Amino acid sequence: EIKEHSEQVSNTARIVRDINEEQKKKDAITESLVGLKKALAEAHAHYGELQYEQHKVWASQIARESLKEGKKCLVCGSTEHPFPSDEEEGEDSELAVAQEAVDEARQNDERAKTEKARLTKSINDKRSMINLTEVDELPNASELEDEADALRDLYELKLAGKTLVETLSAAQ
Repeated sequence: EIKEHSEQVSNTARIVRDINEEQKKKDAITESLVGLKKALAEAHAHYGELQYEQHKVWASQIARESLKEGKKCLVCGSTEHPFPSDEEEGEDSELAVAQEAVDEARQNDERAKTEKARLTKSINDKRSMINLTEVDELPNASELEDEADALRDLYELKLAGKTLVETLSAAQ
């Protein structure tokens, strides 16, 4: 019984250490989620700005292509077009890069949320293995290991005592 109890206490200590490690990882992920959400919002904002600029370029290209001498301009209504713009401001590649940044930020956010959920489940499963609810305080792993060591020592003393009694009986 002493040996079994020692193994149970030792196993509980291992589980408590695992829970503590997973909780540290979960806390770090929770902190990083704030930054990841900010990065995602910034990526969305940048993409939106580039998309707006791209739409302005497309609109100006459509207006420029519609200019015909003697016909009214779609924008200002003038029939004279002395200086049509020939700018090529926006680039589709910038927009694609911004979209990739949005996608990457979204994936990082999702991965962090998934890992946080996995850790939460793992922690709860391990807590239930040692009969603790979510609100119960975790025992101190070092104290549990000390208890397991003491129980192992007690077991060895009991065995030594039994051996001595058997040796004494045999000697008598």
